[in-house]
Amino acid sequence: MTTEIQSFRNNLCVSLIVAGLTDANQIISQATALEEFILGNPEKKVTVTIAQSIPLTTQATPETTQDTVQSEQARDEVADAEITEHEITEHEIKNALMAVAKKSRNALYAILKQFNASKVSDLQTSDYPNIMQAADQALGA
Repeated sequence: MTTEIQSFRNNLCVSLIVAGLTDANQIISQATALEEFILGNPEKKVTVTIAQSIPLTTQATPETTQDTVQSEQARDEVADAEITEHEITEHEIKNALMAVAKKSRNALYAILKQFNASKVSDLQTSDYPNIMQAADQALGA
C-alpha cells in the first residue's frame, strides 16, 4: 500500500509540474490538498490553482521512459490491427486494376487469369487482399 501511495504522489506531482507549477512549495501544497481530497477527507473543499502553462524541460526517469515505450508499442499494435482489419472494397480493386491496365494491359490480364476471372466483376471478394498485392507488384510499389 505504501508503494502505491508513493507512486500516486509521484504521478500527482508530475502532473502538477506538467500543468505549469514550478514552485516546490506550491506543488507540495497542491498535491497534499488533492491527496487529502482523493484519499481522505471528502468533505474538505479543494481549490487547485495552476498558473499559465510554461514549457519546462524535465529529465525522463527510467520508469517513465519504459512507460512511454510500452504505450508507443501498444499504439503501434493497435494501428497495425486497424490496417489489417480494413475491408477492401470493389471500388478500390477497380481503381488498382485500372492503374495496372494503364501501365500494362498484359499485366491486368495476367492478374485476372491468376484469379480465374475474365473481367474485373468476376473477381471473388475473398481474393481482394491477394489481388491488391498482385496489383501493387505489377505497379512496382
